[in-house]
Amino acid sequence: MSSGRFHIKSNKFPVLQQDLDECCNPGTYGKSLADFLGRQLSNQGYIIEDIFAEDFGWWIDINQGELRSHIVLRRASDSDAISDYAISIDNKTSRWSWKKFRFLDLSSLQSDIVDSVYHIISMDSEIELIARDFDTYPDRLMNPHNKTQQNETDKVANKSQ
Repeated sequence: MSSGRFHIKSNKFPVLQQDLDECCNPGTYGKSLADFLGRQLSNQGYIIEDIFAEDFGWWIDINQGELRSHIVLRRASDSDAISDYAISIDNKTSRWSWKKFRFLDLSSLQSDIVDSVYHIISMDSEIELIARDFDTYPDRLMNPHNKTQQNETDKVANKSQ
C-alpha cells in the first residue's frame, strides 16, 4: 500500500480569512485546499465529518461508519504565487473496535482514499503533482518560514518560466 503522501504545487487555493483567523501556527494555511478535497471526496461518496485547523495545518476527518480516517495538509507559504502543499493521508491499516472486540481492517479504506486523492490531483490541470509516496517532506514544506530557501527556490522557478 502506498504511503499516501503528496507534494503538490498550485495557485488555485488562496489563503482565506479562515486561515488567518483559525490557524494555530503562522503559515499553516490550506483551508481552501481542504475544502476542495473535502468536496471532491464527498462527491465520490466519502462522508466528510469535519474540516478544522490543527497546529500543523488543516485536518479532514473521514467517517465511513466504523472505518475512520483523516487527511492532514498544509500550505508552505502565504504568498498568492504558486504555492507548495503537503498532503498526508492517515496510514493506519487497522483500528481496535470495542463493539466487535477485534481489530478492524482499514487497509482497503486507506488504499481507496489514497487512490481517490491521487485521482483528484491528477485530473485537475491547475494542480501539479511534484512527488508521491516520499519518506520525508521536502525542507521547504517542513519549514515554510525559511525565507532564504523560499527565495532561492522562487528564483529558480522564475528563471525556468
